[in-house]
Amino acid sequence: MLDFEYPTAPAVLSVAFLAFLLILPVFKGLPKSVKIPRLNYITKNNDTTEIVSLMVYPIKSCRGIKLSKTTLRSQGLDLDRRWMLVDAATKQFLTIRQIPEMTLINTGLNDDGEFLLLSVSG
Repeated sequence: MLDFEYPTAPAVLSVAFLAFLLILPVFKGLPKSVKIPRLNYITKNNDTTEIVSLMVYPIKSCRGIKLSKTTLRSQGLDLDRRWMLVDAATKQFLTIRQIPEMTLINTGLNDDGEFLLLSVSG
């Protein structure tokens, strides 16, 4: 039988703190604040902000949907870039840099907002 002792709490905390110190420089260059893109807003005289239009792009590199309201989640705006098109052979995601015609793919929601609708224009 092996004689094994569980590490003490101070030992575990010491290792965790050391790991934190080693990882900390990686995060040093991150911005201090996070800006939410694609929100068009105007500032009024009393320094309040009003959102005047709101767009989400459910599929990366395809046309977006103008919304009157949405939910801000920890990953970003609800429905924004939740899907992408992937090349079946290479398993690489596709963008408009590679295929500019992707901008012809329209996205939308059905009347009750339950389903994502796709169409191609042009």
